[in-house]
Amino acid sequence: DQQLLKTAMEGEFKAPPPKFRSPPPKFDSEPAPPKQHKAPPVSAGPSYAPPDWSASPPHGIGYEVEVLKGGQVLQRVGCCSKAFYTFGRLPTSDFVLDHPSSSRLHCVLQFRQDGASFLFDNNSTHGSFVNKRRLKPKVHAPLRVGDVVRFGQSSRLYVFGGPAELMPQESNRAPLTPEARSTAGRQGSTAGPGRRGEEEEEEEA
Repeated sequence: DQQLLKTAMEGEFKAPPPKFRSPPPKFDSEPAPPKQHKAPPVSAGPSYAPPDWSASPPHGIGYEVEVLKGGQVLQRVGCCSKAFYTFGRLPTSDFVLDHPSSSRLHCVLQFRQDGASFLFDNNSTHGSFVNKRRLKPKVHAPLRVGDVVRFGQSSRLYVFGGPAELMPQESNRAPLTPEARSTAGRQGSTAGPGRRGEEEEEEEA
C-alpha cells in the first residue's frame, strides 16, 4: 500500500520541466547610422535661351564694354570671343552686378553672325536702360557702338565700344570722354525712358 501511495503521489506531483532562458539579443558594436533627410530641390535659377541666329561676331571686330563710375573708368572688357555675354548678380555672370536693384540674370549682350549686336533685358525688376530709354523685357533691342547702358538704379555706366566706322552715321560728334558719359548716364537716370532718333525696330526673341 505504501508503494502504491508513493507511486500515486509521484504521478500526481511531477516536477515541472526545467525552463531554458533564451539568449540575450546581440547588439552590434557600432551604432546605427542616423536617418538621412533629403535636401530640398535647388532651383536652377534664371536662364537665357539664345536665339537661332546667335553667333560670335566676325573675327577682327574689336567690341568691348567700358565700365565707368563717377567719371572714372573701372575696367574695359573685350567682347568678341563669344556669342553672348551676361550681366547680373549671379557669380557666373560675365559682368557681375553688385547693386541690390540688379536681378540675378539682369541682361544679355547678344551678337549675330554679321556683327550686329543686341541687348536683351531678361525681365528684370528695375529695368535696363540704353541712352535714357528703358528696354522692353524679353526683346532683343539693337545696340550700337557708343551707346551708354545702365542697369536698375545703379550709377555705374557700361559703354559699348567698337570700331569707329560702326558708330551711327547720324552721329558726327567725337567720342564722349568718361566725364561726359557719366553726365549722360545721370541725366538718363533722372529723366526716365526717352526717345532716340531714328529708332530701329526691335527683334523679338
